[in-house]
Amino acid sequence: MKLSQIKFNRFSIKKHQMGCFFSTPKKNPNISNKTIPLNDNSNYTGDSNNNSSYSPSPIIDTSYPNSNSSSKLVIKAAEFEPGEQGVKVLMLGAGECGKTTIWRQIKISKFGGFSEDEKMANASAIKISLIGDIKVMVDYLKSSGHNLPDYLSQNIDTINDLNVIDDELTPEIADVIDELWQNPVFNTTIYEEVFNSSVGIGEYASFFFDNVKRIAETDYLPTNEDLLKVRFRTTGINTMTFSIDNRTSNNLNENKTVKATLVDVGGQQSERRKWGQLFKNVSYLMFVVSLSDFDQKCFEESDLSRTEDSLKLFESIVNTEVFKNTPFFLVLNKKDLFIQKLKAKPEEFKKTYPNFTGNVANYAECFEHVKNEFLKRAGERAQGAEIVACEACAMEEASISELFEMVTERIASPKC
Repeated sequence: MKLSQIKFNRFSIKKHQMGCFFSTPKKNPNISNKTIPLNDNSNYTGDSNNNSSYSPSPIIDTSYPNSNSSSKLVIKAAEFEPGEQGVKVLMLGAGECGKTTIWRQIKISKFGGFSEDEKMANASAIKISLIGDIKVMVDYLKSSGHNLPDYLSQNIDTINDLNVIDDELTPEIADVIDELWQNPVFNTTIYEEVFNSSVGIGEYASFFFDNVKRIAETDYLPTNEDLLKVRFRTTGINTMTFSIDNRTSNNLNENKTVKATLVDVGGQQSERRKWGQLFKNVSYLMFVVSLSDFDQKCFEESDLSRTEDSLKLFESIVNTEVFKNTPFFLVLNKKDLFIQKLKAKPEEFKKTYPNFTGNVANYAECFEHVKNEFLKRAGERAQGAEIVACEACAMEEASISELFEMVTERIASPKC
């Protein structure tokens, strides 16, 4: 059986109520330091070691957040009154780009996290995801040519017989999985081959296999780390609403309060038909890209590169008429996995980006090249509809806090 034929349903995170937090914006060193004026007819070639160019050039805005700003933002959960409209930030991106993980990280780090009821609601989905991933590995094992000790044959048979949806992850099943996972051929050779294949298991599957006994406990309640690392296929719409109170240090009695909603929607091809209903009244668009997908294929179209899918999707969205006047945040996500894969699969990177002439061992050069490959897909844009490009790691609280502060600073102090 080919890995591309092994697919399991994933589960969506439901809409949640938020807590509150207080934040002071600070300078984000991850924003590009290249500023391209509108209608500049010169080709921007980036650094000397890559061939990326784009003309006409979009604006790459670098003024947010402003390190010289005297404002102090007070951000807290809010609800809209009937008929009330505020700032709308729409998150888009291809499947598996990490949008929902960013959304969850903001909820966890900035709005008090998930309630016990919300965690309980996601416990069964995490268990199902774990069973799905172990079955992918066992299916691969059967056709891989690798041999395991005879005493593990019963473990393999038990996992083969599991139904992803109907069977519970009991402590007994967890013992079976754990014993198989402890085998060095299975947890190293087989795991690496499956992980490095185009499709199959979640990026943090090994974390869940390591913790299978804890997850199988009858009173299991997911940790924040569990909720960030699990791979859910988002099939719904997630929203969080908050207010931004911009107080100036010169006069704390003068303030401007803005209400905003951050909207996340599934990025798989089957989910994109839902996007149109969300395009109305979008104030800012956050397009999320997975840096680490250069060696992978799409979930629903196994002969289509995820990178190419993401590039085409960005080009379509950024140039569509409805967003010609909309400021963009281009968030290049999964920096941590990108660095790992550049070391493990440098030839795949060069194959995916054939125009790259720099040093694959140099993260900064690779990042700049990928960033420019996306930016050159954007045509001319209206004044004020700048594109802010930044790197991010959804698994790192500090990285997403910085991203969120940049976005809220931009909302609180728009340029036009």
